[in-house]
This record gives sequence, structure tokens and C-alpha cells, in this order.
Amino acid sequence: MKPKHILISFLLVWRIIVIFVGTKNKNWTQAPTEKTTTEILTTTGNSGTDFLETSKEMKTKAASDLEALKKIYEKNKSEDILKQIIEKQAQNYQFNDAIENVKQLKNPQEDIDPQLYLYIAINSSAIKVGEPESINNILTVVNSFKEQWRIDNDDVIFYQGLKEIWNENYNQALIDREAIQKSDYKATIGAFQNAINGHKTEKSLPAEYTDGLVALTALKNGYFNIARKVAVDCINKNEKYILPYQILAYSHFLSNNWDTAIEYFLKLADFDNMNKDMYNFLIGSSYYRKGDYSSSVLYLSQVHKTNLTDTLRYLVQDYIQLNTLDKAKEIRTFLSKQSDISPSDYSLYFYSILYKSYFSMDAVTVGKYKELTDIFIQNCDDNFKDNDVCLYGKFAKAALENTINTDETAYIQLAKRYNMSYLYHILWDYFTKNKNVKSAEEAYAKAIVLTEDGNEKMVLKQKISQITP
Repeated sequence: MKPKHILISFLLVWRIIVIFVGTKNKNWTQAPTEKTTTEILTTTGNSGTDFLETSKEMKTKAASDLEALKKIYEKNKSEDILKQIIEKQAQNYQFNDAIENVKQLKNPQEDIDPQLYLYIAINSSAIKVGEPESINNILTVVNSFKEQWRIDNDDVIFYQGLKEIWNENYNQALIDREAIQKSDYKATIGAFQNAINGHKTEKSLPAEYTDGLVALTALKNGYFNIARKVAVDCINKNEKYILPYQILAYSHFLSNNWDTAIEYFLKLADFDNMNKDMYNFLIGSSYYRKGDYSSSVLYLSQVHKTNLTDTLRYLVQDYIQLNTLDKAKEIRTFLSKQSDISPSDYSLYFYSILYKSYFSMDAVTVGKYKELTDIFIQNCDDNFKDNDVCLYGKFAKAALENTINTDETAYIQLAKRYNMSYLYHILWDYFTKNKNVKSAEEAYAKAIVLTEDGNEKMVLKQKISQITP
């Protein structure tokens, strides 16, 4: 693989890349991702084909958890809740938001896990690419934590090594790092060693290729500011080297700096025509994330080969936001034919088209989508026969067609398994209509307790108040 395309294979395997992963534990010595660096891309020749296969579902959960925590915090200004928000923001690479919330704690450097604090700080705006000396801000905090016995010598040595990498003193960065005993640091140190020593086997490669490999390693390990600083210096040495541009684009993309990411991806699309499809996808998804749906459609419509299913997913949402519903339906038809469509695609369709139409009594939408709904339900059975998502779709369709009685027991069990208020709401409507008072009361009690939607709660109360005893 040619050096200038090292990151391309890394990019090509990402699915819905704006979606970031969470953690299984609280190890903040590396980027908080589900997979370690060695599992992702330990060598420049690895395509990393398993990287973030579940990213869509995980991002959805991480984002919803964060929003839920923010709503709770609005009502209860608890520091425990604020700490959970800070952790979720770090998982979502919202470092500046996280550091601002850290400042709201009574004792910022005492009330939060020191490794989490350092991870947020080293990626925040306190460390500036254009101000090399700003890296010392981290070492000041590191030394303070050491004096408080909150971290040990291994931690200090590791962060001193990161400072040397920031300053591109690579040989110095490796000195003493092998003596670190903490297993948390082993994979990261090994990855940097491989990057620093990697170019030595290829004597014909320019020295700045080491900078590119080091920047890529920093990016993969979640040290975004270090990756950017080394990448910028690399470009200053060789402005025709593609890898550092990709690293800059991607690091801004991951950390939600959409405008800057778009700027770099546009530049890449101009001089790396071979991967223009991928760049158009990334530009389009960046525009979607910043709320510019027209621009998102413009670039996603130019994607012809790469990430087709993900492109269709974005386009559906773009057209919905633009209220161009006929186009959304057209794209959904294409989406239904994709071989890699997932259960979450079916779930989203059933909720958006069927459940919403049920509660809004939108017979027009139901009629317009009748044929496509039948296709989705049949395809769901064909592809995911034993998955509850198919039953979820059939339940909504049965509610709209007043045929719940055909599989009543299965629908009741579905509601019990997932405890979603609107499923019980539909069952309450059904039992009330059929004068099954006891079952209706049970469904109502479940729905009113489970719902967090003020409007739904009001509707439920209005409906029950209209029932004649």
C-alpha cells in the first residue's frame, strides 16, 4: 500500500462514522472506544474491516444517554449527574463542553477521576496546535495529581512521553517508556513504537512519513490535539503528502468540528480523486450533523459506490428535515433493496411511518406508504424472521388496520419485553374498544407510568376522562 493512502482503507470500512462509540469501562488512558488500538489497525497494512461495525447502534445509545442526563440535570443540579454528563461528553469527544462542565464542579481536580480529567484536558482547547508551549499545561496538572498521590510514576512518565511526541522528539519519547508497568499503557506505547520505528524498514521513504505514522497513531489512540499538531508540521515539510490532511479532516470530524472537517475533506476531494466517493460521503454526513440538509443532499447525491446504504440512510433523514417527503419515500424504496439493511432500519421505518401515523391519525401517509410497508414487513420476515423488529412492525400495522386480535398474545408479550409506553397506549386503545376493562386498566397504568412525554401523558388522561363509567 502506498504511504499516501494509508488512511484510506481505515476510512473505507467505517459505517455511519459520525457515530462514536462508548466504553465498557472507565479506562481513560486511551480513547474511550469499544475496541483497542491493536484490534483496530495495528499496522499500516491492516484494513481494519471489523472497526466500528456496531457504531450506529452505540452512538444512538450514547447520544440518547447524554441527552437524558442533561434533562435530569436541568431538574436536579446534582454533581453526581454532572460527572456522568462529563463522562458521556468525553465518550462522544465533546471535550470543550466536558472541560467547561468540569469547571462547574466544586473541586474540579479532586471531584473527578484523574485519568478522565487528563484525557479531557489534553484534547481540549487548553492545548493549542499553534502554541507548542501549551502542552506544558498538561504536565502541570500531571505533577499536581502526582503530589496528591492520585496518580503514580507510570502515569507521569507516560504523559512526559506524550509531550515528547507533541514536540516530535521521537527517540526521547521512547526512552523510559518501556519501563512502564501499567498494562493500560502497553498498547498505546507499542503503537507509537511501531510508528516511530516503522519508516526505518523503508529507507527510501522521506523522514516526514514518520510524522504521518505518529499522527495517525495519536488519532487512533484518541489524542486528537497531538495528531493535529504533528500532522500540521508534517504538511509544512511536504504539502503533497495526503495522510496528514486525512488525519486533520478526520480528527475534526470525530470531535464534531464540522466546518473545519468539511474544509479539509473538500481539499482532499480535489487532489485525491480516487477516493472522491468517500470524501463526498463524509462531507455530506458532516453537513447533515451541522443541520445544513440541502448541502448534505448535494454531496450525498454524488456518492455512487462507497457506503451506499449509509448514504441512503442520511438522505432519508435529509429529505424528512427538508419536508420533501416524496423524495424520502423514494429513497426508502431504494434502501429496502439493500443487502446490508439492518434491524434498526426496519425499526426506524416502522416507527416513523406507522406508529407516528397511528397517533396522529394520518391516514394519508398510511395509504401512501401501504405498498412500501408491505415490502418492509415481508423483507423483514425474509431477513430477520425471528427478530422482534418484524413483530414490532406487524403490531403497528395491525393497530392501524384494527386487526390486533389476530395475534393479540404476541403483541402483549412484545410490550412486556420492551416496556415502551406507546405500545401499552395502543393496547389500551384496543382493550378499551373491545370493552376488556381489566386489561385496559392494566395497559393504561403501564403507559402512564412509563411515558416521559408530557403530551402523551396529557392525551392518555384526556382519553380516560372521556370514558363513561
